[in-house]
Amino acid sequence: MRASIGRTRLTVDPSGLSWSSGELLDAIAPAIPMLLSIDKEEAVSESLDQRYLYFIAKRVRDRRLEIQLFTRMESSRTWTELRKVGICGLTPDEKAVVVSLLGGAEGTVECVTDYLSEVSSSMRLGSRQYYRSTISIDEFVSTLRTISESSRRNSYLPRESILRVTAKEYFDARSALDGLGEWCYLEYSSKNL
Repeated sequence: MRASIGRTRLTVDPSGLSWSSGELLDAIAPAIPMLLSIDKEEAVSESLDQRYLYFIAKRVRDRRLEIQLFTRMESSRTWTELRKVGICGLTPDEKAVVVSLLGGAEGTVECVTDYLSEVSSSMRLGSRQYYRSTISIDEFVSTLRTISESSRRNSYLPRESILRVTAKEYFDARSALDGLGEWCYLEYSSKNL
């Protein structure tokens, strides 16, 4: 969707990303009172719940787990563009889910880094250098970049947002869910976990 007021243009992508040729809040702020006045109704659709899942995990082997994360801005459509300009769209609550799932587990995770690690292969996006890396879970959790924080060494979710975790011992993602609460919307099935 596109709108313009004078020389200011506002574009909103169906994924929820938006950008403006001027100050974004100047374009959005006038619409806030109207948005707040719209009647609200509780959504009880099963398909709507599926849209708000943070992740689904499935066991590949005894100590190997694949976790697919459903992120708002780090989708495969925007992932490459974000990396090309050196920014990240992972939100703090999405990182909190990853930290809750993996924090405390010992093992490795396949991810993307902006620094060379022991096990990595090079990839260039635009003028920026990244690496497909396998690093320890502790290192991944401590360097995982979000939209609001960056450091000298950063790790990112892979483009397809699937983390391949290899734990040193049997890793049960269900035990990590205790502190997440109902807002996580994880749905169990025979294929998951």
